[in-house]
This record gives sequence, structure tokens and C-alpha cells, in this order.
Amino acid sequence: MITLADVKHNPAIESFMKQGDTHLEAIGFTEHGNRHAGLVSNISRNILIRLGYDQRLAELAAIAGFLHDIGNVVTR
Repeated sequence: MITLADVKHNPAIESFMKQGDTHLEAIGFTEHGNRHAGLVSNISRNILIRLGYDQRLAELAAIAGFLHDIGNVVTR
């Protein structure tokens, strides 16, 4: 099964995150790279854990949280 670690270390995703952050910086947004993605990922995981969901769903929430801004590579 795919994990957050798999997603974080995927070369294509790493590239998309870096390019998305560069794009947003150019149009005046604050940092939306790995730090921001990591924060959203952790919050997403913690919400599901506190609500009593199983570890797999919490992991999927963490992945979704990490990837939530991936489209910034194209546009905002």
C-alpha cells in the first residue's frame, strides 16, 4: 500500500511541489512547499486519529493533506 513516505520521496511529486512553490512565490504568495504540505498532512492525520478512524484512513488523510496544493504547479 502507498504511504505518505512513498509520496514524499516520489521524484515527480518532489518536482511538482518545488515548481508549485516557485510559481506561487512569483505571484506573491507565501511558502506553499514541503513545510506547508507537511503541516496540513499532520493536521489531517491527527483529525482522523482523534475522531477514531483507523490508521489506514488516517494515512490516506495525511497523503491527501500533503498533496492538497499539488495543482499549484499549473496555476492558482
